[in-house]
Amino acid sequence: AREVADQAATPVQVAGSLPPVGGSYRADLFDPAAGRPVLATLIRGLSPYIDHWQAETLSAIAEAKLVRDVLGDDPRPLWLSFTLQDEPVDAHEPRLRSGEPVRDAVLAALALDARAVLFNCSQPEVMGAAVDAALVQHALRGVADRRVCQCVPAAARGCAGQRGPGRAARRPEPERLPGLGSGLAPPRREHPRRELRPRA
Repeated sequence: AREVADQAATPVQVAGSLPPVGGSYRADLFDPAAGRPVLATLIRGLSPYIDHWQAETLSAIAEAKLVRDVLGDDPRPLWLSFTLQDEPVDAHEPRLRSGEPVRDAVLAALALDARAVLFNCSQPEVMGAAVDAALVQHALRGVADRRVCQCVPAAARGCAGQRGPGRAARRPEPERLPGLGSGLAPPRREHPRRELRPRA
């Protein structure tokens, strides 16, 4: 993926895909102590080749926090993609598979300095409400502190498990999102691809 990206005629970024380390869709099985060395191994292997990190199919906020912690002082952008309850208890309060509200996940993502918030590996029927909830939190907090939060329905992106780590993806064009009036795609930054040691 790195070789293809470097040879492309137009800018292409390589995402370092970090899967759930406690079992997909099972927030109840998440164990930070067991997941930490798994993430550290993945980060160490992908680090020389990628432009940004993309933690995907996260069922709980704690999973996102662990990713940020293990990445340590790695300066490259972090994208967080959550998976949603397929049968929402409250249509007006979309939730992660852990039961945590999407609005809390977005606030956590902003606190972790995530550059994008996405949703994947969920039923298309629950995506709309989740994106709406994310946009509300972004309007309240993201614009105020001038950070960037890109909310993309992952039904258009595909499931994280269908493609391997370190995949190349063309940088999306900035989108104008309702009520926000500015492009929200993360700006391209040049980050040195150097060996960084993840936190053990």
